[in-house]
Amino acid sequence: FHPAMYAYAPDCSYRSHWDKCWARTCALRVDGEWGCALNGTCPTPFAATLVQARHPLAIVESLAVKFCETLDVAPDPEFALFAEAFFGPSFDGGAEADASDWATSSSCVEVVSWYVVRYYE
Repeated sequence: FHPAMYAYAPDCSYRSHWDKCWARTCALRVDGEWGCALNGTCPTPFAATLVQARHPLAIVESLAVKFCETLDVAPDPEFALFAEAFFGPSFDGGAEADASDWATSSSCVEVVSWYVVRYYE
C-alpha cells in the first residue's frame, strides 16, 4: 500500500514509501475525514459514493500473491496488523485468542479470504 493511494501530496516524494512528509499528509487526511460519513461532510467532488468492486476471488488472489509466502502459512505480519486494526483481533468475530486470529492463523489464504468477507460486510 503506497500512501499516494489515499491522498495527492505534491510535496512528498513518490519514490519513497513512507517518510515524515507522508506521515504529515496522512494525519491531515485522517483529521479531515474522521467521522465525515456520519455527518455528511466528506470531501468528495462527486454527488454519490460508488463502491467499485472486483470479483471477490480476484481480490483474494491478489492479496494472497502479495501477502502469502505460501497458502498454508501465517500471513504477512503487517497485513495481519492492518486487518486487526480494521476488524478487531479475530476474523470470525470472536473475542478469545484462538486459531482465528489474524496473525496466528496457519492458513494465509483463509486470512485474506476473511479479510475480503469482513470488508464487504
